[in-house]
Amino acid sequence: MSRTAALITICTLMLLGFAFSKVNVSHSGKNMNFQQESLASRLNITRKLHSNLNLSLRSASDDDYEVGRDFTVVAELSSDVKLQNVALSWSLPADLTLVSGELNSIVTQVQPGQTQLVEITVRGSSAENSKLFLRASLLENGMPFREIAQYNTVLQKQMDLDKAALAERTRENVESQLKIFK
Repeated sequence: MSRTAALITICTLMLLGFAFSKVNVSHSGKNMNFQQESLASRLNITRKLHSNLNLSLRSASDDDYEVGRDFTVVAELSSDVKLQNVALSWSLPADLTLVSGELNSIVTQVQPGQTQLVEITVRGSSAENSKLFLRASLLENGMPFREIAQYNTVLQKQMDLDKAALAERTRENVESQLKIFK
Protein backbone atom coordinates (compact mmCIF):
# COMPACT_ATOMS: atom_id res chain seq x y z
CA MET A 1 0.00 0.00 0.00
CA SER A 2 1.48 3.37 -0.97
CA ARG A 3 1.68 6.29 1.41
CA THR A 4 -1.03 8.07 -0.59
CA ALA A 5 -3.35 5.09 -0.23
CA ALA A 6 -2.57 4.93 3.49
CA LEU A 7 -3.41 8.62 3.90
CA ILE A 8 -6.66 8.16 2.01
CA THR A 9 -7.54 5.21 4.26
CA ILE A 10 -6.76 7.20 7.40
CA CYS A 11 -8.81 10.20 6.24
CA THR A 12 -11.74 7.96 5.30
CA LEU A 13 -11.72 6.26 8.69
CA MET A 14 -11.55 9.62 10.45
CA LEU A 15 -14.57 10.81 8.48
CA LEU A 16 -16.44 7.76 9.70
CA GLY A 17 -16.08 8.98 13.27
CA PHE A 18 -12.81 7.53 14.52
CA ALA A 19 -9.83 9.42 15.88
CA PHE A 20 -6.51 7.66 16.03
CA SER A 21 -4.06 8.37 18.79
CA LYS A 22 -1.27 6.45 17.04
CA VAL A 23 -0.75 5.41 13.46
CA ASN A 24 2.28 3.25 12.73
CA VAL A 25 3.22 2.57 9.14
CA SER A 26 6.01 0.06 8.56
CA HIS A 27 8.95 0.97 6.36
CA SER A 28 7.77 -1.38 3.67
CA GLY A 29 4.41 0.41 3.60
CA LYS A 30 2.54 -2.88 3.73
CA ASN A 31 1.58 -3.07 7.41
CA MET A 32 -0.40 -0.45 9.29
CA ASN A 33 -1.21 -0.74 12.99
CA PHE A 34 -3.98 1.44 14.37
CA GLN A 35 -4.55 2.10 18.01
CA GLN A 36 -8.00 3.61 17.88
CA GLU A 37 -9.93 5.67 20.33
CA SER A 38 -13.54 6.72 19.97
CA LEU A 39 -13.91 10.37 19.05
CA ALA A 40 -16.96 10.57 21.30
CA SER A 41 -14.86 9.65 24.33
CA ARG A 42 -12.75 12.76 23.80
CA LEU A 43 -15.61 15.24 23.41
CA ASN A 44 -16.55 17.57 26.23
CA ILE A 45 -20.26 18.31 26.31
CA THR A 46 -21.26 21.74 27.49
CA ARG A 47 -24.72 23.17 27.96
CA LYS A 48 -26.10 26.66 28.32
CA LEU A 49 -26.94 27.51 31.90
CA HIS A 50 -30.68 27.68 32.46
CA SER A 51 -32.69 28.73 35.45
CA ASN A 52 -35.06 26.35 37.21
CA LEU A 53 -37.96 28.16 35.53
CA ASN A 54 -39.96 26.23 32.94
CA LEU A 55 -41.66 28.67 30.57
CA SER A 56 -44.06 27.81 27.76
CA LEU A 57 -46.78 29.51 25.72
CA ARG A 58 -50.02 28.05 24.38
CA SER A 59 -53.37 29.16 23.03
CA ALA A 60 -56.16 29.48 25.62
CA SER A 61 -58.50 27.55 23.31
CA ASP A 62 -58.45 25.10 20.43
CA ASP A 63 -59.71 27.81 18.09
CA ASP A 64 -57.44 28.86 15.26
CA TYR A 65 -56.13 32.40 15.02
CA GLU A 66 -58.29 34.65 12.81
CA VAL A 67 -57.66 38.21 11.67
CA GLY A 68 -59.72 40.76 13.63
CA ARG A 69 -60.79 38.29 16.33
CA ASP A 70 -59.49 38.32 19.91
CA PHE A 71 -56.94 35.60 20.58
CA THR A 72 -55.68 34.67 24.06
CA VAL A 73 -52.19 33.34 24.70
CA VAL A 74 -51.39 31.68 28.04
CA ALA A 75 -47.94 31.64 29.61
CA GLU A 76 -47.26 28.70 31.91
CA LEU A 77 -44.53 29.16 34.52
CA SER A 78 -43.42 26.27 36.71
CA SER A 79 -40.39 25.19 38.70
CA ASP A 80 -39.04 22.45 40.93
CA VAL A 81 -37.81 25.08 43.41
CA LYS A 82 -39.38 28.21 44.84
CA LEU A 83 -38.73 31.25 42.65
CA GLN A 84 -39.46 34.87 43.47
CA ASN A 85 -39.97 38.06 41.49
CA VAL A 86 -40.01 36.70 37.97
CA ALA A 87 -40.26 39.72 35.65
CA LEU A 88 -42.27 39.08 32.49
CA SER A 89 -42.08 41.16 29.33
CA TRP A 90 -44.16 40.41 26.22
CA SER A 91 -42.97 41.49 22.77
CA LEU A 92 -45.68 41.89 20.15
CA PRO A 93 -45.14 42.55 16.44
CA ALA A 94 -46.72 45.61 14.84
CA ASP A 95 -49.67 43.60 13.42
CA LEU A 96 -50.85 42.48 16.88
CA THR A 97 -52.66 44.83 19.27
CA LEU A 98 -52.94 44.19 22.99
CA VAL A 99 -56.62 43.85 23.98
CA SER A 100 -56.18 42.81 27.61
CA GLY A 101 -53.42 41.83 30.00
CA GLU A 102 -50.15 43.56 30.80
CA LEU A 103 -47.09 43.67 28.56
CA ASN A 104 -44.85 43.95 31.64
CA SER A 105 -45.59 42.26 34.96
CA ILE A 106 -43.98 40.50 37.90
CA VAL A 107 -44.93 37.08 39.23
CA THR A 108 -44.03 37.40 42.89
CA GLN A 109 -43.73 33.65 43.56
CA VAL A 110 -43.60 30.40 41.64
CA GLN A 111 -44.06 27.53 44.09
CA PRO A 112 -42.44 24.12 43.46
CA GLY A 113 -44.74 21.75 41.59
CA GLN A 114 -47.34 24.44 40.84
CA THR A 115 -48.01 26.19 37.56
CA GLN A 116 -48.61 29.93 37.40
CA LEU A 117 -50.68 31.15 34.46
CA VAL A 118 -50.41 34.59 32.89
CA GLU A 119 -52.66 35.54 29.96
CA ILE A 120 -52.74 38.24 27.35
CA THR A 121 -55.35 38.76 24.68
CA VAL A 122 -54.35 40.18 21.32
CA ARG A 123 -56.09 41.05 18.06
CA GLY A 124 -54.31 40.63 14.76
CA SER A 125 -54.53 42.66 11.57
CA SER A 126 -52.66 40.22 9.29
CA ALA A 127 -53.38 36.72 8.04
CA GLU A 128 -49.61 36.07 7.96
CA ASN A 129 -47.92 34.26 10.83
CA SER A 130 -46.90 36.55 13.68
CA LYS A 131 -44.52 35.72 16.50
CA LEU A 132 -45.14 36.70 20.12
CA PHE A 133 -42.26 36.47 22.58
CA LEU A 134 -42.30 36.34 26.35
CA ARG A 135 -39.09 37.08 28.23
CA ALA A 136 -38.85 36.02 31.86
CA SER A 137 -36.04 37.55 33.92
CA LEU A 138 -35.09 36.43 37.41
CA LEU A 139 -32.29 36.21 39.92
CA GLU A 140 -31.50 32.72 41.11
CA ASN A 141 -28.78 32.20 43.70
CA GLY A 142 -27.58 35.72 42.93
CA MET A 143 -27.20 35.00 39.20
CA PRO A 144 -29.37 36.70 36.56
CA PHE A 145 -31.24 34.41 34.19
CA ARG A 146 -33.52 34.98 31.21
CA GLU A 147 -35.80 32.46 29.63
CA ILE A 148 -37.63 33.19 26.38
CA ALA A 149 -40.69 31.52 24.89
CA GLN A 150 -42.20 32.06 21.44
CA TYR A 151 -45.72 31.57 20.09
CA ASN A 152 -46.67 31.61 16.40
CA THR A 153 -50.20 32.77 15.61
CA VAL A 154 -50.70 30.72 12.45
CA LEU A 155 -48.01 28.02 12.50
CA GLN A 156 -47.91 26.94 16.18
CA LYS A 157 -50.29 23.97 15.97
CA GLN A 158 -48.43 22.48 13.00
CA MET A 159 -45.07 23.15 14.65
CA ASP A 160 -46.22 21.34 17.81
CA LEU A 161 -47.40 18.34 15.75
CA ASP A 162 -44.12 18.28 13.80
CA LYS A 163 -42.10 18.50 17.02
CA ALA A 164 -44.00 15.58 18.57
CA ALA A 165 -43.55 13.49 15.40
CA LEU A 166 -39.82 14.26 15.34
CA ALA A 167 -39.47 13.28 18.99
CA GLU A 168 -41.22 9.97 18.28
CA ARG A 169 -39.02 9.23 15.23
CA THR A 170 -35.92 10.08 17.26
CA ARG A 171 -37.02 7.77 20.08
CA GLU A 172 -37.63 4.94 17.59
CA ASN A 173 -34.24 5.49 15.92
CA VAL A 174 -32.40 5.49 19.23
CA GLU A 175 -34.16 2.30 20.32
CA SER A 176 -33.32 0.56 17.04
CA GLN A 177 -29.67 1.65 17.32
CA LEU A 178 -29.48 0.40 20.90
CA LYS A 179 -30.71 -3.03 19.75
CA ILE A 180 -27.79 -3.22 17.31
CA PHE A 181 -25.26 -2.74 20.11
CA LYS A 182 -26.84 -5.23 22.53
